[in-house]
Formats: sequence, structure tokens, C-alpha cells
Amino acid sequence: MCDILVTHNRFRRKRKKVNNGIKTKAIVLAMCTVVLVAMSALASAGGKPENIADGVTTDERDSSKTENGTEVTGWGNDIPNLEITDKKVLPYSINQGEEGILYLTISEVDGNDNAMYTKIYLEIINADGCCFSEDNRTKAYIYLGPIYKSDSVERALKLKVPSYAPPGERTINITVEYDDYYGILPWGHYSKYADVDFTVTPTPTPTPEPTSVSVTPSAQTVSQGSPFTATIIVDPKVSIAGVQFDLSFDPSLVSVDSVTEGDLLTQGGADTYFSQGTIDNPAGTITGLSGAITTPGETVSSSGVFTTIQMTAKSVEGTSTLNLSNVIVGDLSGNPVTITVNAGNVTVTPCADDWDVNGDGHVNVLDMIRVGQHWGETGGPHWIREDVNKDGNVNVLDIIVIGQHWTG
Repeated sequence: MCDILVTHNRFRRKRKKVNNGIKTKAIVLAMCTVVLVAMSALASAGGKPENIADGVTTDERDSSKTENGTEVTGWGNDIPNLEITDKKVLPYSINQGEEGILYLTISEVDGNDNAMYTKIYLEIINADGCCFSEDNRTKAYIYLGPIYKSDSVERALKLKVPSYAPPGERTINITVEYDDYYGILPWGHYSKYADVDFTVTPTPTPTPEPTSVSVTPSAQTVSQGSPFTATIIVDPKVSIAGVQFDLSFDPSLVSVDSVTEGDLLTQGGADTYFSQGTIDNPAGTITGLSGAITTPGETVSSSGVFTTIQMTAKSVEGTSTLNLSNVIVGDLSGNPVTITVNAGNVTVTPCADDWDVNGDGHVNVLDMIRVGQHWGETGGPHWIREDVNKDGNVNVLDIIVIGQHWTG
């Protein structure tokens, strides 16, 4: 009998718990029903309830409307209105192997309401290797959260253009999605669309600094009848294997005695070909002066003297330009390299002692020999150094002046 009573009491308690659970579920269901009925009533009545603050009631619901790039699913016009107010890629032209930046500004432009749960979806169309730098993908997602009335939010994303990306225009599709809420109730979902372009350009080939070919010294002064030297220095900015040029000068002021090869092309111990060119003193030229490395595969890239030119000043005062022309500097493949050319000049001045005819610092028989070589010649006053007394005649009077200044 006792067992029967215990079992009965347990059954009653269990049934009571079941009834309590059913009551709870019924209450929740009733609340949900009230909310749904209220929302349905609001929808059928024309959208959001009256705005107590400004007394404006929203327009009639339009469940599927597209205007000005906006896809709308919601109620009326008392809604947030987001616009993509700025969109650009800087630089617009991105070189292969470099990066750019996408700048976006999203603004609530009407001041009607706050945009909630704002999101941006981005996709690079015809990417061909271009991607967003953060995750190396062609798509990107940005969560902005709320954008309040009349407010703006700015974002920037890095774009990566690989070196293998083919040149051409790219387009980024932009989608902005946001929601409208009334209290805690979702009131509408909206989307805005836009595109922004950028272009991929080939990586510019760097222009090397030009190789210089220079007459050294760039300017010098020598006495009449004195020998002097002009060197041609080449300063390569890339590896080179050969040089060629012509030289011109004033034949009334200076003359060329000899041309010798310098150390430029032999720096690495390579074999070379060298030609002093054709020396034409009456014309004042050296043509076809050239040299090249003949050891296969050898080049030079350090500055050096290509050639040394021995010259002599004549007895006429003045300045002669030493001008380089037809200058060619070549690389190992036989291609010309970029160059700059620097000419020189030499100024011929009178000797301090006209009786030191050969300019060696001594007055002796060697000066008499020079006079003897031009004996009987005539010209303008001191047209040559052998006209020591400057009377236009080379004769015994010049010998007398030498003798008067004899140093032995």
C-alpha cells in the first residue's frame, strides 16, 4: 500500500513539472505572437510608427525598389541614406611590382537616420594577379558598424600589383550594405554599388647614369713652343668593351706629336685592339681613334685613361678647343651605351724669355739650332718662335739675341 502511495505522489510531481513547462512555452509563444501582430499592423498601416520627435510619418512600404544604384528592401523615406562620396586609387597608374592604395569615404547624406551594421564588399574584376595586400586575395570585406546621421567613415586598403601582372585597366566593384532599425526591430536592408578603376603600367626601365668621356685637363695653359699632354678619360657607369672618337683642334695653335693607348681597357689583364687613328695636323684632326677588348667575355666598369695624346704649342698666342666628336662607347653585346662628352681647351701664351726658343729653360746651342732650321724664312712679327727679335725675319739678328742671353 505504501509503495502505491509513493508512486502516486511521484507521478503528481512529474505531471506538475510538465504543466509548468507547457505554461512557460505558451507565454513565450503568446509574446512572439503579439510582436508579430504588432509588426504586421505597422506594416499594413504604412511603415514605421509616427516619429514623435518631428511628427513625420514614413511613406508606404516598397518591398523591392532600385533607385540611383541603391537596392532597397524596407519602409519609406525616413531611412538612412548612405552614399560612396569618394572613391579613388592612388596612384591611378601603378607600376608592375609596386603597390597602390584604394581610398573610400562612406557618408550618411540625408541626416534621416543611423545606418547600422554597415559592411563593404570589394572585388577586383579582371585582376590578372592584382590583389588586396592584406590577404593577397581579389576580394575584401570591411565591417564598419554604425554610421550615424550626417556622419562619414573613411577607409584605405593597399593594392598589390605583382611584377608579372599584364599592363591594362582594372576595375574594383564596391558594394555597401547596411540596415535600418526601429528600436531593436530590423526595419530594412539596403545596398549601394559603385566601381573605381586603376591601371597597371609596365615597370619603367631605369636609365643608367651616362658614361662620361672627357678631355683632361679640361683647361690648361702652355707657353709657345712647349709640349703638353691631353688625356682622354672614360668613366663607365655600365660595363663596356670598346671606345671610339675623333678629335679636332686649331692647327694654327697646336699640333699632335703622338697617340698612345692608356690603361682603361687593360685593367683586367684583357687583350686589346688599339688604333691611334689618322693624325692630320694641317687639318687639325685625329680621326678613327679606337680601341676594344678582344678577350672573349671581358669588360671594364672602372674609370681609366683610354688614350694619351702628346701635343706641342706653336708660336701663335690663342686658345684652341680640343673637341671630341663621333664618340661611341659600346658594351659587350656591341650596343652603344648612353654617354656624355666633355671637351677641353688649351691656351697658348708667350714665353717669358723669347730667346729660350725651345722652351727648355736654357739658352744655348739648342736654341741656335732651332733658328738655323728656319734660316732665311720671313713672316709676320714673331710668327714663329725662331723669329726671336720679332722683326719678321729669321737671320743673324736672332742669333745675336740668343748669344746675349746665353746660359750654356
